[in-house]
Amino acid sequence: MGELTPETIARVKAVSEFDTFSKGSWSGKKELPSKNNPWPKGKSDFNVLNAAVMDFKVSANQRVRSMQNWLESAVVPLEYEEKVEKERMEMVQALQSGAIKIDTEIIEGAVVVESMHRAGMELGYRNAPEVVGINPRFQLQGGEPYEKYTIAQYYTMGYIDLKAVAQELSQLEQGWGGSPTIIGSPQGKSSTLSREQIFEIVRKHLKKNE
Repeated sequence: MGELTPETIARVKAVSEFDTFSKGSWSGKKELPSKNNPWPKGKSDFNVLNAAVMDFKVSANQRVRSMQNWLESAVVPLEYEEKVEKERMEMVQALQSGAIKIDTEIIEGAVVVESMHRAGMELGYRNAPEVVGINPRFQLQGGEPYEKYTIAQYYTMGYIDLKAVAQELSQLEQGWGGSPTIIGSPQGKSSTLSREQIFEIVRKHLKKNE
């Protein structure tokens, strides 16, 4: 890597701030992406860089070079910029077609997102700080597809007691678990619990209901 210019140092600082996983408190409902406005909160270089460094089909050296080039000259890899734009428009189409279903009424104060699209949880957070994600055809390492539940709160604790949710769900079905900010259903198989059983336990432990 070349000389550490003030611009490079500023970009390193930006990466550090972005990578802290500290988003603060949920700041309210946001506009969903649409055909006329696919990036409501704006697209940043990090959208492209994330796609580049997470592309495990290419070598680690190539991924490192992509980040190095950006740090040195603020140049993002064009092929990933095009990829990110294409994926964003596919997400918008999925929203419009109903392939991504967002329901804010099933659980008051939370949102239920049913989708096979990996942006489902992100879109959920644009509606509420607590998200129940349902992937009807989740695949683990190329295995048979099954229905997968993910229950999460927006980066910080204080919206829902996920420890209590996991404990109660585990009493009904072994295999539920995770962290204070995100938990999931048993891996490798569909949950034996009904959706309403899961939703009711989530309702019970929302902080606003305590």
